[in-house]
Amino acid sequence: MDVSEFFLKLLLIIISAKFFAEVFIYLHLPSVLGEVIAGIIIGPSLLGFIEPDATFHLLAEIGILLLLFEVGLETDVGQIIKVGIQSTLVAITGVATPAAAGFWVSYHWFGLDMIPSLFIGGTMVATSIGITVRVLVDLKKRHTKVSQIVIGAAVMDDVIGVVVLAVLYDFAVKGTVSIADTARVMFFIAVFLVLAPIIAKLFVPTMAKLSSVSKTKGMIPALIVSLILGLAVISHKVGAPEILGSFAAGLALARRFFLPLGATIEHYSHEMAEKIE
Repeated sequence: MDVSEFFLKLLLIIISAKFFAEVFIYLHLPSVLGEVIAGIIIGPSLLGFIEPDATFHLLAEIGILLLLFEVGLETDVGQIIKVGIQSTLVAITGVATPAAAGFWVSYHWFGLDMIPSLFIGGTMVATSIGITVRVLVDLKKRHTKVSQIVIGAAVMDDVIGVVVLAVLYDFAVKGTVSIADTARVMFFIAVFLVLAPIIAKLFVPTMAKLSSVSKTKGMIPALIVSLILGLAVISHKVGAPEILGSFAAGLALARRFFLPLGATIEHYSHEMAEKIE
């Protein structure tokens, strides 16, 4: 795929996504549902205009990292702690129900073997935090107690999903479950979730110092993106989803930083619009 073809496909994605988002908002439905419908229509499921490839997958990964960073910035840790029990119950239910249903349908309806059925059940565990947050925003429920419960549960679901798949992989390869390997994965994830916000907070004075001595514009956004990507890489290395790294970065900077990434982008967008006009 050459550059012009990529730009054309990206243009089609943006226009179709915004069009269907507007339609769904007009119908008093979450705009993210319209964007999903747009993807189904122009994707391989229907018209086949867009074939998902490594390039679009990479763009999607970058987008979800930035989205989860913004979610972290707007998340009240105190509120999440207060609803910890409710979030845990929701997370357990959200893990057990789809996992059991996925296994049962695969094993009993489609007649698959035990291992493939277990893996299908395991893959049903993960929650799309990005979709969840977008729906809450569209419904104007982002800062409610219910929202905090759902977001807390979604984060737990992703962590549990990683552990479940690690256990299933051990079982499929070795024919048994290694308690030590499972404990190691859980330990690394727990350590990361504890240390990541601390690392981000320690990085704040460095950002402030570099920003004060920098002679170029855009130092703060560049440093924030660097922090997001760095924590995402570390998160991946310890066996956790990359989005937990960006989410942790947002949590750490939420009450320590005055210029969220979204506000920066919005500021530059307004400046550009004024120049065009």
